[in-house]
Amino acid sequence: MSAGHDHDSESMSDVRLVWAVFVNVGLTIVQIIGGIVSGFVIADCGRYAQLRSWMRNSRSKKRAAQSASGLVSV
Repeated sequence: MSAGHDHDSESMSDVRLVWAVFVNVGLTIVQIIGGIVSGFVIADCGRYAQLRSWMRNSRSKKRAAQSASGLVSV
């Protein structure tokens, strides 16, 4: 089901293909190293865990308050 769309990969030279793969892998490595050096990845994981903990605590406090006041239907 090709509506005139062709990548023509047979005529692509091996050099161009290797260059494209090299550039993509290089950019990925640079992004990972940049994230680690800046602490962004680690900081995001820490903030995410902190947010989940805060949400869990606030929900349990809210349930406890509702239970104490008789607002929770069982």
